[in-house]
Amino acid sequence: MHHLIQDMGQKIVKQESPLEPGGRSRLWNDEEIIHVLEENTGTDKIQFMALKKFEQLEVINFRSCEFLKQVSDLSGVPNLTKLYIDFCKNLIRIHDSIGFHDKLKVISAESCVNLRIFPRFIKSKSLEVLNLKYCSSLRYFPEILENMKYLSYINLGKTAIEELPCSIHNATGLSYLDLLFCKALKKVPTCILKLPKLETLCVGKKRFQFNKERGEQDQVRSTEILISLRWCNFLDGFLPTFLGCLSNVRVLELRDSNLTLLPESIQVCQFLSYLNLDNCKQLREIRGIPPNIKVLSAINCTSLTPSALNLLVDQNIHSSQHTDFILPGTRIPKWFDHYGKGESLSFWFRNKFPDIALFVVGGPNKMFSKIMFECNVSVNGNVLDYWFQSYPILEMKHTFLYDLRCQLHLDEQRMVYPEDEWNHAEISYIFKTYEVGRRKKPLVQQTGIYIFDRAGNQRDILFTNPNPKQSKRQHKWKYQFLGLKRCMLPQN
Repeated sequence: MHHLIQDMGQKIVKQESPLEPGGRSRLWNDEEIIHVLEENTGTDKIQFMALKKFEQLEVINFRSCEFLKQVSDLSGVPNLTKLYIDFCKNLIRIHDSIGFHDKLKVISAESCVNLRIFPRFIKSKSLEVLNLKYCSSLRYFPEILENMKYLSYINLGKTAIEELPCSIHNATGLSYLDLLFCKALKKVPTCILKLPKLETLCVGKKRFQFNKERGEQDQVRSTEILISLRWCNFLDGFLPTFLGCLSNVRVLELRDSNLTLLPESIQVCQFLSYLNLDNCKQLREIRGIPPNIKVLSAINCTSLTPSALNLLVDQNIHSSQHTDFILPGTRIPKWFDHYGKGESLSFWFRNKFPDIALFVVGGPNKMFSKIMFECNVSVNGNVLDYWFQSYPILEMKHTFLYDLRCQLHLDEQRMVYPEDEWNHAEISYIFKTYEVGRRKKPLVQQTGIYIFDRAGNQRDILFTNPNPKQSKRQHKWKYQFLGLKRCMLPQN
């Protein structure tokens, strides 16, 4: 631009507010910009600031600046470390210089719904956080030109990006990647599963595929990760291939998806301890269980077949490790030791409190938004421990399998019971509802207890009262706690 034309334009802008720079549409003079920022005299008239000599400026915060339309060249701000431009709904363009800023650590442009032009390349070696969540007009993600070991967080949720570039493998420090609700996303490179520090990957609400590059080997990682594929509309054959790249996944969420089959290849996930299948209403078959699974939730999986349900209550799965399973329907494990109805079960034991598992059949609760399950364990009328957990709407009866070694801390009580004396244990459970103005319905229908290592302590456990003439209130014995002793003598 010729300097005469530039001078004329600047004079026209100054006439917009001769005395106060904050009332003008454009600011380019360093002293005037400093005045506006320090004196807080800016108005909604400002559309442009040329920041080309602010060497000491470290933080720029233009959050919710309604009239900001572009972020210009920031190469003249060499010490900038943080750029906050969230909720600038009229922002359209961010200058390419942002991608090459050596000291920039944070770029946050969340909810800039009209942002369309973003740097095509990133080479900011200090960058740690890139937040573009809800930038619903942004259609591409920049190429990462070199190793970025400090970039740990990328959020692209609800953007319009169509493809994640293979250069994402240069984000070697990445631990969190959010791709939820990216409706235009079609391709994701499998190389993201090789990122050495990746802990959380969230993908959902779209039909997409993972692309494996030519010659690329299956993923081998040294860390364990959480992957959420909630709301996903899976392509046929996607999951068996995908699971082959997830040998070290720790937590896997597939809930609310169109999954029809949990393949046998799930067994390669040897570190998988938590699997959520809630509301996968098209899920019919389960052909494999991860070898070290601890928690499996299949709430409202209304299409599961009997063979799948039988697999989920197989004794070999539950007797060898601590597990908590929730599955639809009334599936009573035949290998349990004692069964009952109602909201409590009793047994008698000597010496040590045994390791036990419970099953509870409860539901449905369509009329309530959520329910709370509460379990209490008492011995000789004294509550030892309890736990509670909330659940969403149960559309049908469900079977809950709980290993009390996971839920309670009975070993920490350091209880010592008199040798050869029978102690009465009672386990009570109830599903509570809290909907105002509605009457609570009993939801517990069937219950059961399984004793681990029953053969080893068979003589020390009974399911009938060994002292039928003695009331529960009278059945109190001596207790000894670690660090606290209390004697409770039998009452006459």
